[in-house]
Amino acid sequence: MLQWRERLVRIVVALTFVGWVGAAGSMIGFCLGGLLGKRLFGTLGGHGLGDLGYLFAGALLGVLAGLAVGVTGFARGTARLRQQLVWSAGLAAAGIAGATLVLTRVFPGLW
Repeated sequence: MLQWRERLVRIVVALTFVGWVGAAGSMIGFCLGGLLGKRLFGTLGGHGLGDLGYLFAGALLGVLAGLAVGVTGFARGTARLRQQLVWSAGLAAAGIAGATLVLTRVFPGLW
C-alpha cells in the first residue's frame, strides 16, 4: 500500500520540478525573445506581429530548454542540486523579467 503512494509522490515531485524549471525557461525566453529578437534579426514589418513572433519563439525555445534542463537535473541530480536548480531558475526568471521591465520603461524608444 505504501509503495504506490511513494511512487505517486515521486511522480508528482518530478512533474512539479520539471514544470517549474520549464515555466522559468518560458519566462526567460519570452523576455529575451522580446528584447533581443528585433535587435538581432531586425524588424519583420507589418503591424508589430513580428515582435510578437519573437516573443513567442523565445518563449517556446525557453520552454524546451527549461524542460531539457529539468529532466536532466531530476534524472541525474541529488535532492540538494535539484533544490538549487529550482531556486536558480526562479531567481533568473524574476531577474530577467525585472530587467525587461526596467529596460522597456526607462528606454521606451530603444526597445
